[in-house]
Formats: sequence, C-alpha cells, structure tokens
Amino acid sequence: MTATGREARPATVGVIGLGRMGGPMARNIMAGGHGLVVHDIRPEACAPFRTEGVATAQSPADIVLTSLPGPDQVADVLCGPHGVLGAVGDGAVIIETSTIGPDQSREMAARFAANGAAYLDAPVSGGVEGAEGGTLTVMAGGEAAAFERARPVLRCIGTDLHHMGPSGTGSTMKLIIQMIFTSQLTAFLEGLALGEIAGIELDRLLR
Repeated sequence: MTATGREARPATVGVIGLGRMGGPMARNIMAGGHGLVVHDIRPEACAPFRTEGVATAQSPADIVLTSLPGPDQVADVLCGPHGVLGAVGDGAVIIETSTIGPDQSREMAARFAANGAAYLDAPVSGGVEGAEGGTLTVMAGGEAAAFERARPVLRCIGTDLHHMGPSGTGSTMKLIIQMIFTSQLTAFLEGLALGEIAGIELDRLLR
C-alpha cells in the first residue's frame, strides 16, 4: 500500500481491446474483485461482458489497461481525437500491454504526465494460454510509484511482475525477448534445411 492508501480498495479498471489477450485479461481483473469497464471496436467482443453487467460506455476508471494490435492502434486509442489522453483524470494510471517501440512508449509517458496521469509500458509474455490462466510475465517501464499502484491489477493477469526501470524499458525488454526467440527459431529452421540438404527426411528430422 502506498502512503496515499489507494490500494485499500479495489480499483476501477478500464480495459480497451478484448481480443485473444485482452479479453482473458479483463476477465481475470474482474475475477480479482476490481470494478470493470470495457471497450472494443467490435461490438461482439463486448457483448459477453454486457450480459454480465459490465459497463461498455466511456466511464471513468482509476486504471486503464490497453491490449491492442500494434503501434498505430496504440497511438489512435491513447492520443487520437477521442483517445484516452483527453478522458482520464488526474492521478490515473495507464497500463499499455501491447508490443510497441521504446521511443513511442517514452512519448506516451511524457504526454500523459503533462495531463497528470502516469503511463506504464508493460508488455506481456506468455501468450493466450498465459492470458487465460493469469500467468503472464509483465515487464513494466515507468515510475516506480505508478507500478506499485498498478501492482494489484497486474497480479490479476500475471504471476511474474518486473519493474524494469524508467519509461521505455518495458518495451525494450519485450523486443529483446522477441529478438532472442526469433534468433532461436532461425537457428532451428536453418538446422532443418541443412538436414534436408544432407538427405535426411524432414519427418525424421522433426522427430
């Protein structure tokens, strides 16, 4: 609990983006006892939440978590003409879980800070299975105080939470993980190609 005592009560969390990752994360946040508000450009993604009484309007939230396809969508949803930047109140925390570049994350952090809100670049690792099970790894960049405010919500979506440092470091860590994974995948595929050239049947190689 911080000195302000804000963690003494469950937060109201707005989740934007209810796809394969965002949908399960929203359900785990709700299961964790937090108030929930959801939004997605696809009405069918919001429908199951509406049937459970979850608000889908532009309602205020203490914490806003976004799970979006990529940098363009993040820029539009957060800082576009009808974006989060113009709607959040002083003291709000934005948790951006999408995979974007560190420069964009630092820019977002500066813009929200100017409006009195905190921004965490907090990409996740663990895939859909981790999102469904609430076992994601979260790598967050931003102010330590904002990370602590967000921790009760992050605990609902992940079991391995890391504050990496200032704004941009969470996004950087996610890119490093992606780089390592693609390097391993490249070596694996090169090995298969070499085996085939050497005359080994692909099925045998894979076994």
